[in-house]
Amino acid sequence: MNQEEIKSAFARIQRRNLIASSVGIGIPALILLVLRDSIFESPDGLLLLFAPAIATVAYVQLVNWRCPVCNAWLGRFFTVRECPDCRAILRD
Repeated sequence: MNQEEIKSAFARIQRRNLIASSVGIGIPALILLVLRDSIFESPDGLLLLFAPAIATVAYVQLVNWRCPVCNAWLGRFFTVRECPDCRAILRD
């Protein structure tokens, strides 16, 4: 993989993270707007509210946030510039 392919693949990973985060925040916000008063009446309502956000964080951190070269986990910060394992430059 050349440097431009690596940066392009990493840009796709970042886009997927942004989309997943938007869905993970958007769905609970939409549920909260629609079920404003009834959402807090039962513990199941809170689970319904937070389950998409928890699933999104798990997906982004465990599945998607990987180096496009060696498939190593990139850590918990989204400001990574190089892979901690193979030292591939991911962005400028």
